[in-house]
Amino acid sequence: MRESVLSLENLTLGYGGKTVVRDISFEVERGSVVTLLGANGEGKTTIIRAVCQLKIPRRGRVCADGKDLSQLKHGERASLVSYVPQSHKPGLPLSVRDMVVLGRQYCRGLFAEPSREDYDRADRVLERLTLGGRGGELFTSLSGGEQRLVLIARALVQSARYMVLDEPVANLDMGNQIRVLRVIEELAREGTGILMSSHFPQHSLWLRSRAVILHRGGILARGEAEDVITGENLTRIYGTPIAVVRDGEGTAYCGPRPEEPERNTLKEMII
Repeated sequence: MRESVLSLENLTLGYGGKTVVRDISFEVERGSVVTLLGANGEGKTTIIRAVCQLKIPRRGRVCADGKDLSQLKHGERASLVSYVPQSHKPGLPLSVRDMVVLGRQYCRGLFAEPSREDYDRADRVLERLTLGGRGGELFTSLSGGEQRLVLIARALVQSARYMVLDEPVANLDMGNQIRVLRVIEELAREGTGILMSSHFPQHSLWLRSRAVILHRGGILARGEAEDVITGENLTRIYGTPIAVVRDGEGTAYCGPRPEEPERNTLKEMII
């Protein structure tokens, strides 16, 4: 078993009598980003929840640095893997600072009293994520993008070796999408292993990540994003014609496939 990787080994997951994914296997190395791609209902969030031990596999296991996560105590697991959900509505009116400090309590225990060091660490992380001075505000008063950064900050203070993010840029405007993606890129450069699910293949290309493309309960393709995010693969998983084109500098972009030459173009229709 390899160390310094987060490994998903022959995972089969489902709900009730329905199997969602079958025999899924791949690895996330420290210092890298792996993006889960696929259409709605293909099991991206189910896989994310299984990695975070929020969903029990029907078969298979998840290991981090050679340790089966299902066999670890909560604190040891929290030191290996942190989790950033799509959104979070706290049961109590928590401040931004207290929300971030929860990440330390996941390591110490939910009923442990936060230390001065915990709060200092939370303040440093908030400063890094351009939220310095916002610690006293209510978490629920922030914009969607700011709340997502706070959830990343909460995961950051765990100092886990791997971070798992479920749709980290969902429902964010372009500016906040870029801010979140830049944080993810920086974390990977610093040695954190990142696993994220996404509806946006373009983001995987922008991050130069590895990609795992899900289709019909299995893995259609996996590898470097620029190799597996192709018009053929995207057309197959999303069920609509999609092209991947490159500009003069070699940067790839995803978009609708142009109409066939014999069909009227928009320009011709306007003329």
